[in-house]
Amino acid sequence: TKGVLHRDLKPANILVAAPAAPTTTLASQHTTAQGPQPKILDFGVARLLEGSTHHTALTEAGLLIGTVAYMSPEQLSGDQTAVDTRSDIYALGVVLYELIADRLPFDVLTKPIAEAARIIRDDPPAPLSTIHDAPRIDQDVATIIAKAMHKDRDRRYSSAAAFADDLRRYLRSEPITARPPTVVYQLSK
Repeated sequence: TKGVLHRDLKPANILVAAPAAPTTTLASQHTTAQGPQPKILDFGVARLLEGSTHHTALTEAGLLIGTVAYMSPEQLSGDQTAVDTRSDIYALGVVLYELIADRLPFDVLTKPIAEAARIIRDDPPAPLSTIHDAPRIDQDVATIIAKAMHKDRDRRYSSAAAFADDLRRYLRSEPITARPPTVVYQLSK
């Protein structure tokens, strides 16, 4: 929403700040408590989405920018014109996968960059349901993560807000948008 593409979202670049103290406004006399607030750090490889391109002059075509394990397939292609906010959505999907499974969706940390890129680009991620140490994963959560990490960027969430909205729907036990709205599914929610 701020017109900035981060290009290196990963757990090390996301800080969760302690909840703020409850506040009361004089106009409403309502006390609002805020939960933990995520803060994004390290905008060293970020770029503006629109406007002048001279701000990204140090980014050369074909150069991999970011952390390979969290990079989207299009980011790994080296074509920076194919990278947009949906690449950051992909990285957030990888972060959520890792939070739930306590491992990355692809075993790429010890692989050469070319092999890691091929794996991320061509192979499906390890299904959350097959990870032995992970707790039983709700199908809606697995579906949300799968949509965020879809290889085809056009099939991912269009924004972080849309991704967050689906997570909020899940937390409220409402139907998520990532699943087809079948009658049985709608009634079960």
